[in-house]
Parts: sequence; C-alpha cells; structure tokens
Amino acid sequence: MPYDPRRDGADCDHCPMRRWAGADWAPVEAKRAKRPGRLLLGEVPSQTQHSRYTISPFMGEAGKELNAALKAVNLRRDDWDEDNVIACHPPKEKWDLIAAKLRRDQRTGGSLPHEKHPAEHCRPRLDKSLARAREIVTMGGKAAGVLLGGAPSVLAVRGGPVTLASGVKVLPTVHPSFVRRARRWRRVFQADLLKATRFFAGKLRWVEPPILYRPTPAQLAAFFATPSRWWSYDVETDAKEPLLANLRCIAIAKDDPTSPSRDSVVVVPIHLIDTDMRAYDPATELEIVTILQRAMTDGRLWCGHNAGWYDRLVMEQQLAVRPHPLLDTILLSRLSSHGELPKGLGVVGSLHTDVTAWKQDNEGTKLAFGSQNDAQLHHYCAIDTAVTHRIATPLMEDARTRGHLTPCPARPEWTLLSMDHGIQGVCAGMTRVGLRIDAEAQWQMEAEYGEKVA
Repeated sequence: MPYDPRRDGADCDHCPMRRWAGADWAPVEAKRAKRPGRLLLGEVPSQTQHSRYTISPFMGEAGKELNAALKAVNLRRDDWDEDNVIACHPPKEKWDLIAAKLRRDQRTGGSLPHEKHPAEHCRPRLDKSLARAREIVTMGGKAAGVLLGGAPSVLAVRGGPVTLASGVKVLPTVHPSFVRRARRWRRVFQADLLKATRFFAGKLRWVEPPILYRPTPAQLAAFFATPSRWWSYDVETDAKEPLLANLRCIAIAKDDPTSPSRDSVVVVPIHLIDTDMRAYDPATELEIVTILQRAMTDGRLWCGHNAGWYDRLVMEQQLAVRPHPLLDTILLSRLSSHGELPKGLGVVGSLHTDVTAWKQDNEGTKLAFGSQNDAQLHHYCAIDTAVTHRIATPLMEDARTRGHLTPCPARPEWTLLSMDHGIQGVCAGMTRVGLRIDAEAQWQMEAEYGEKVA
C-alpha cells in the first residue's frame, strides 16, 4: 500500500508538492530501527537509477555511498532511523527548485493562499522522527538548518558537534549524494560519521583551552616567558582587504603542560566593537605592542593559518612587525593527504580535531566579520588560534610522511614547504605594491562552492 504522510500528521492536502505531483505522488516513508535513539536525517528522498519512486529515504547512488561510509566506520545502518525533511521528491530532484517553483506559482496565480513551503507542511510528520531521536546526524545544509535554526552553511558547520538545549546531540555533515558526485569528500564524510560515534559516546577529544582576555603588560610578558614548541597566532579585523583593515584583536596560543588541554591562549584586544575605542590607554598599548614586537622577532617559531599573507600584512601595517620565522598551516594543508579539499581552517580543523562548529552562527553569519560584540569576536579568535595550534602537529607529520619536507635533489636548500612559503612571501609583496587579490571575487567563488556542497 502506498505511503500516505497524512497518517503521520503531514498537511499534504495544502502542500504544493502534492499538487505538483498529481497522479505521480509517491512520498517516501521514514525507516524505523528496532530501537529508537539515532537518526540519519537528509533533505529529500534520493532518486534511484531506474525510477524516481523509492521505498527508503536513502536509495540509489546516495544509498550506496551511505552504506559504504557506515561500513567503513563499523556502523550498522539497521541501528539508525532514517528520514528526510520532506517526504516527497522535489521538482527535478533539487531542493532549491521548490521555493523557486512556489514563488512562480504565487506570482502567476497558480498557488492557493494556504500553500507554504513544503517543509512546513511536512514538519508534523518529521517531528515524529525527531521525537524518537537523541542522537542525530544531519546530512546536507537544509537538514542542519531544521535543527540548528537559520540557514547555516554546511561547509561551516559540518563536523562540528552541537548539543541542543533539549540535550539532543547533533553532528552535521555533507549529503551522501554530494559525496557521490565529489568523491574527494568521501574521507571527510566518513570522518564525520566516526566523529559522531565519539560525540554520542561522550568521547570527544576536544578540550577548550584556558583563555586570558585583555592581559596587562605584565601578564602578557609572563605568557611569553614560558617555553613552547611554537607560538600560534591569529588576527581579527574589520575588513577583507588586509592593507585597509583595522586590527580588532590578536590571539596567541602556546603549549601549556599545566592545562588539561595542554595549551593556553591569550587574546589581546586592540580596537573594541562595543565602544569603538582603543582597548588600552596609549601608554599601556605602547607597552603591549612593544612586548608583541619583541616576541615576534626574537627567533621563536610562529605558526598561523594563512598567516604568511593576510595576517602578515595586517601585522606589518598595524603593528609594524612581521612574525618570523613562520610556519603557515594553510600551506601544510595543501601538502597533506587532504590537499584536494578546501584549505579553510573550518575544514582543516574539523578533520584533525573534535572542535565544535565555531566559524559562523546559526543564521549563517561568519563571525570573523559578523560578530555582534567583543566577547563573541574574542572567543572566536581564541578558538581559531587553539585549532591552528593543534593541527600543526598532524599536518607536519602528514607532510613529512609524504616526503614534502625532504630537500629537493636539484636545490637541497629547498623543500616543497619552504618553496611554498617563498612564493607566499612574493604574493604578500605583490599585494603591498598594489597587485592585489580581488577579495570580492574570491568570496563570491567561496559562496558558490558552498552552495554546490549544500
């Protein structure tokens, strides 16, 4: 007997997808495991190779990818409930066409007044699945948005464990149908599922570092007085163009064997959001800057993510110092076994740590430029720096294993990593003399890529 979502509370009689489907209406019923508790939540039913009609939420190529991923991390599919945000197949099997088609119908008079987005009509049915689950893996940006609220980018939140106010644990990841099309994401998908098992078992390996905010000169000097293998740093500014940006704050991480996290972070504010004023009086700021300049040029190794370009230019422009010597983890990630993936800290950090999603809020606002207050921005910067500090070791080990730290036969004084750093320095110099990256075009490309992933 065909499945009728109305039995589970869906308002199909007022839903536009019921009208669009006509005689081809074929909703897909949620799959229930023998024991409730865990849920795999997708967006819309998958299309099979031979037919658009399916009897399970994940079939066809997406189902094959999901099966392979679960098997790779020793999980049994039968132990999970499965459902989608919407039970019906969307127009041309694309979620984004749902809203576009509904708007067109409303504009041309083909839509009835009571018709809303199908996700709203289907929500009472979905709530039955959510009520059974305490541990949920969302697959795709739309599925994540149902639980996290707003319109989060799946690239920004995937791999980031989230515990809702209700106590339900959620681990967002990419959709298996996307992985099937872009197979370089396969290891990411599998790593996210493996992280979900640690999260649900209470065995995450992320411990937040102790953070010292707005140190005095004496506290900052004491922070630099203890040894560390390297010193990681990150800057936050008010603009994408480094030579035009105003410095908001600097966070620095170091090894700290006395801390449960084995590291600690200090956040030095420069220009405040809350008051639009300098964080320190002129005399104290001069002391702080002098301490920073001395530490960044006294021979200790500095580490940062894209620190050899953006952060370097900001530090030279705002504080008249270039941290040196420098190890850039964005270049290490390029040489790693995940080098074909995006190099942003959100992606790289989630692969090598169990950090929670921290790059944007639930409304999809990137906190680097969209923070509403100093507390939010400073904490964001501190976590950025802690993640950078912790990924340096696995990235270095990966690069070494792959031979990228081995001297080049023709030029023994060079390695692939040192050559990358040299090229990055040239790029920084080109930016300074006016040959700049089109930041708006770059961000547009990143946004378009995010939409493809979602």
